Amino acid sequence: MKYRSTGKELQKSKKCYKNICIDDSWKDYVNFKKDMFRSYNKHIKKFGISDTTLDRLDSKKGYSKTNCRWATKKEQMSNTSRNIYLTYKGETKVLAEWGRFLGVHPQTLKNRIDIGLPIEQVFEKPIMKRRFVFIDENIFSINEAAKKLNLTPQAIFHRIKNGMMKEYICPRKPKSSPRK
Repeated sequence: MKYRSTGKELQKSKKCYKNICIDDSWKDYVNFKKDMFRSYNKHIKKFGISDTTLDRLDSKKGYSKTNCRWATKKEQMSNTSRNIYLTYKGETKVLAEWGRFLGVHPQTLKNRIDIGLPIEQVFEKPIMKRRFVFIDENIFSINEAAKKLNLTPQAIFHRIKNGMMKEYICPRKPKSSPRK
């Protein structure tokens, strides 16, 4: 906490938390301990000492009893100014939380936002499932088929999307037929 708000190396590298101060009473450790020790003990009993960090509720405000809590590393990572908050069907979450909730990689959601998709499509557009391709009665993954046909995987996906390879597509690897 002290290093984040006063660290010389941090200030030199311009990664300093600008205007983030420590409550005057907390400059004496006894007062900090009096305010935070009970909640600290509760937190470490539930999450362990290695997953307990001091977190500011409002990252634009300083360290004080009213603005600090003990948080897990995951909670603290969700409380940064770099996060992207999305609201969908009345619920607001950080992009990474939406990814976990939907079972989608957060970068997939970010890419959809970046290309300008409406919020409904960001959340509802299906994820392309792994597909397999038949070539000469053998089953290949998209990557393997691309190598065999001397194409890029993107070219295979493009051809599948445009209906140019319908006779070759197997949506998932059949369990019964062994791969040759």
